[in-house]
Amino acid sequence: MLKKFLIILVLMFTFNLSAKIKIQKLIIKDVFKPHTITINDKIMVIADNYTLKLFKKDGDKFNSTPFKTFGKRGEGPQEFKEFPFPQILKDEIMVSSLGKVLFYNFKGNLIKEQKTNIRTPLVKYLDGKFVSNSISRKDKTLFISYNVYSSDFTNNKSFHESEWCIQPGKKRTLFETYFFDTYQDKAIFAYYNDEPKIGIVDKNAKIIRNIILKTNRQVFNSKDMKNIINSLKNNSADTSYLEFIKKTRQPKYFPYIRYCKVDKDKIYVFTYKKKNNLTQCLVYNFKGKEIKRCFVPIKETTLLDKAIFTVYNNTLFQLIEDIDKEEWFLHISKI
Repeated sequence: MLKKFLIILVLMFTFNLSAKIKIQKLIIKDVFKPHTITINDKIMVIADNYTLKLFKKDGDKFNSTPFKTFGKRGEGPQEFKEFPFPQILKDEIMVSSLGKVLFYNFKGNLIKEQKTNIRTPLVKYLDGKFVSNSISRKDKTLFISYNVYSSDFTNNKSFHESEWCIQPGKKRTLFETYFFDTYQDKAIFAYYNDEPKIGIVDKNAKIIRNIILKTNRQVFNSKDMKNIINSLKNNSADTSYLEFIKKTRQPKYFPYIRYCKVDKDKIYVFTYKKKNNLTQCLVYNFKGKEIKRCFVPIKETTLLDKAIFTVYNNTLFQLIEDIDKEEWFLHISKI
């Protein structure tokens, strides 16, 4: 009798947890293969393959159709060798790609294009400087490092270095904890070697604080691996996933961190822990205090998926495709 009561209680709690979350849905037109979204009070920027699409805010909602589209694949002005990554600044939009950063006003007009000498497409602006990563080799070991670069990219200083997930002659790790972002004069990063902590750095590459995450890693088992393989089979047009699996070693645990986002003076850490198909979210301030712990509706197809979402004003904005309708929708929910 007691066992039945506990089962009913758990089911009621799970139902209430899901029922309390209200999700607004907005159709997003003229988007086909998006990979990045960023938002502020005035504008939404979606990186769609090699193009950038700008959406205006009308009242408290964004328009469904972009008012400006620019960029394409190539090596010329306002062209990108690799995917572009937008970052909304106070009065500008910065777009980074391999070998360049570009600055646009909120109307989508180019202000300037600046060449870089770094071999990564993802760059973040840091109060007149920049943050990015680099790969280096020492003897037979490859390392990844997070660096602060000068305004002209001629000088850099590393603030975190770790062995990379890919090593010569070895199987790669299945998961990669990779994250850095900026807010005003500070950079925020996840320790690459899967430690349960977030680092905060000043613009001189000095670590000023580490935030210790009070969360446990989830066990990774053969069932999880089987689910990944089946998902890859169902979603891959070729057999390249088999080569990926062959070159990968199965972990004992999921990483501590799945995603991390920065919204003004808050850091949002998303883990692999699930409850009723909702993802655990831990919210911290810049002093390292945990101010909230909840579960949010982040949708992925597989355990290896990277959801396309951002956080702004304590609200989750995620792009989700309706495959049957061949349409993209913006799902909006409070955290």
